[in-house]
Amino acid sequence: MKKFSFTLAFLCLLLVGCSQNVSNYASSYSIVGTEHKQYFELRQQEFLTELNATIKDLAPELSVIESGSSRNVYLSQNGETWKILLHIFTEDDLTYADQKEWIGYIHELELSLYSKDENTAKENGQYIRAIIHLFTPGAEEEVEDVLGIYGQPHKDAQITENVTRVTYGNVCYTYTSGDSFVVTPYDEALFNGANETPPSAIRPE
Repeated sequence: MKKFSFTLAFLCLLLVGCSQNVSNYASSYSIVGTEHKQYFELRQQEFLTELNATIKDLAPELSVIESGSSRNVYLSQNGETWKILLHIFTEDDLTYADQKEWIGYIHELELSLYSKDENTAKENGQYIRAIIHLFTPGAEEEVEDVLGIYGQPHKDAQITENVTRVTYGNVCYTYTSGDSFVVTPYDEALFNGANETPPSAIRPE
């Protein structure tokens, strides 16, 4: 497992290229948000309960540990180091009154793929499978194959030498070999609206 490390460059990387949608699998959770930031209609406790039920008897169950930050929720196997990091919407993010319902919604999920031995690697595989099952049921093996988690990735999913990404419905999966498995929401209409370039001039009538 690892201590939290996140850079602006990686945030940008998550946004670029999420538009490729290779499948019509149904997504489990709706999305709210703006063109700048989006959230699954899924709160930390609901996710934790569903994940622990899914991995029961397959991998260690997780629990929340103190993060020291209202925006970050750390889920741990051992009560000390984190296995899954959740970035959530907080009161500090409020810009409109009707956004109060968003408090606690998940913006990003990061699974650490740190592995110290074969047993840890097997557990990582179970967590990956369970997370995909929760967000896009039925697409588990297809997502793993497209991202190249256990073999060669699909060509269209390759972002860099070690990073692959694919979108299923409104769920964007990003895999960084030997490092992390990340899940983010992706609303194509909102994303495209934010990236439309206005014309520099309009012909007079």
